[in-house]
Amino acid sequence: MKKYCANLLVVVIFWLVVIISFTASVDPYRLTGSALFEINTEKTRMHVSGWRVNKSIDLRRKLYRAFVIGASRGLFGIHPSDGLIDGKPFYNAALMAAQMREQEKVFDYILEYQTPEIILASTGFVIFRSNEALLNDFNRAGFAGRPLPLLILQQFFSYSAISDSVYTIFDNLSGKKASAREDGSLDGKPFYGPLAGTKQHVINTLTWQYFSHIGGYRAFRYDKEKIETLRGMIRRAKARHIEFHLYIAPIHALQLEAIRIAGLQSDYEEWKKDMAALASDEKIILYDFTGYNEYTTQDIFKANPWFWESSHSKNTFGNIILNQIIEGQEGPGKTLNAGSVKTILEKQNSDHELFIKEHQEEMKILSRMFKGAERIYGPIDQKTNVK
Repeated sequence: MKKYCANLLVVVIFWLVVIISFTASVDPYRLTGSALFEINTEKTRMHVSGWRVNKSIDLRRKLYRAFVIGASRGLFGIHPSDGLIDGKPFYNAALMAAQMREQEKVFDYILEYQTPEIILASTGFVIFRSNEALLNDFNRAGFAGRPLPLLILQQFFSYSAISDSVYTIFDNLSGKKASAREDGSLDGKPFYGPLAGTKQHVINTLTWQYFSHIGGYRAFRYDKEKIETLRGMIRRAKARHIEFHLYIAPIHALQLEAIRIAGLQSDYEEWKKDMAALASDEKIILYDFTGYNEYTTQDIFKANPWFWESSHSKNTFGNIILNQIIEGQEGPGKTLNAGSVKTILEKQNSDHELFIKEHQEEMKILSRMFKGAERIYGPIDQKTNVK
């Protein structure tokens, strides 16, 4: 019996070594820096299996001084090519579909393990909904309190690590490019694939993510408590003498029209007023990049230089945002505060009237998307909060 157990232990250790050696050599999550005959250069699986885990490891292993936090609009929209903001090492800590509760945890994690000098917070209306949930990989990440050795071990020795290592090799052999960049941001072109920048991509995003999905405008209820969560983050940043820059991420004009057609315009305006009051109360500059302007009204159903689809801007727009917020250059962002919010909302409402007159074909398509989603999923009910 002892001999059997000893042999079994040897076999188990052998396979542990084989698996860990394989995954460490392929390095699908960019942890070891391995260069395996140039067949693992593109880390095509970084964003697929537990990117929250990977980001929580990055924020423990490397030192940065500037950070972006937020959800997917910050993730796609902000990635300086030189990896710096204002000359400081930069990391994009934004997470796909991250609601305010999760963003707060990421923020506190940065304060615990880094020494931030600049935090750029990207935000938007849909983040302030009440029916939020943490994604599955959050509880496996360091943000949920898991120790670093365990995080690294699971990224080397797990079914996902083995599977992603194999996929990484085949993806590199086929010439596939990685979506996840080393600075933590996402490149939309490989992420979205062949549909990127097409009319069908815009239709799919609006129909599924906003008109059909419970995480979008369906059964949306604005939660004012999220404003207080954001207030707490601002105050903790001030206490640490951190430059906290807050901006409302740009969306295409058609996305603003989607908010209206979903019956959320009054909630949207209430949220804008609350954000304006927050900026004035906390004495911070809040830049609002939403609205109807030369960037947000260009045809979204054709190749667009500023947006991947109506909800997510490209880093070309992100560079404009950084130039205005960090460098102080002129830009499309409006300073939103208690004194300016009325004028900004009135301007958006008048611009809306002009937009729907000049873009009747796009509005017809938007209407068909909304009615199609209602036929399949039933009427959007803003009074029902789905838990």
